[in-house]
Amino acid sequence: MTDDCDLLDEVMFSRLAGHELSEMGLQQYRAWIEGISPPSDRQIEDFADYAASARSWYKHLPMDPPGEKFVFYIDPHAGTDRLINAAGKVFVRPRTEETEPFHYAWMTTPEYRRRFGHLAFACAQGSALFTDEFLNGEPVLVDRNSLRPELQLSSDTTMRPPHEVIEAGSCRLTALVHPNIETSFVKRWFDTNNLKANEFIGIGSWLVQQIQKERATLRQDMIDAMRRMRHVAFPAFGQSG
Repeated sequence: MTDDCDLLDEVMFSRLAGHELSEMGLQQYRAWIEGISPPSDRQIEDFADYAASARSWYKHLPMDPPGEKFVFYIDPHAGTDRLINAAGKVFVRPRTEETEPFHYAWMTTPEYRRRFGHLAFACAQGSALFTDEFLNGEPVLVDRNSLRPELQLSSDTTMRPPHEVIEAGSCRLTALVHPNIETSFVKRWFDTNNLKANEFIGIGSWLVQQIQKERATLRQDMIDAMRRMRHVAFPAFGQSG
């Protein structure tokens, strides 16, 4: 058991280090997702809101532009968990009502698919999310991270999406994308400048308005990236006849 746990630690550190993945070709990728429906405009907009709050980005992203790179792509396994054994084999498992929630952004696979289709995102910033449990009596590592764009083709084959998909689905985001940034930022700004509570009415309201304006711009950047990616992944999307 101890040996297995040590091996799982090695697997975890290896995944955090991020070994280079082979790239899937665009035609192979399109064939792989052929049975998947393109995300609707509503699903794209909802996923932008989800991604904005899926991590505490106000802790992990810079406040100032250009920000950090986010990648949006289509993953047939979006909304599921990846279980990794000591040998490094990966098993994909849907999340059900019986699955133990692990994070405030957690939801079942059916709920995820209803709201977002097969959209997925990746950003190298943010805290790592690993847990451990047993699968058929064997200790496994549960990798719930979205640190890099990856596609699980089989238990021993992981690839990255085509560069065309990554390029189309990329944008850069700052900490202002998170919906709770106003409270954190305004408080920090007032504490730093030693302002009194009665000075909040004018300056504080202006700051909040500027933050909300910038967040709306960042939200639109995410939506635009997903729409570009959708047309690359599903070239027939939107074509009549």
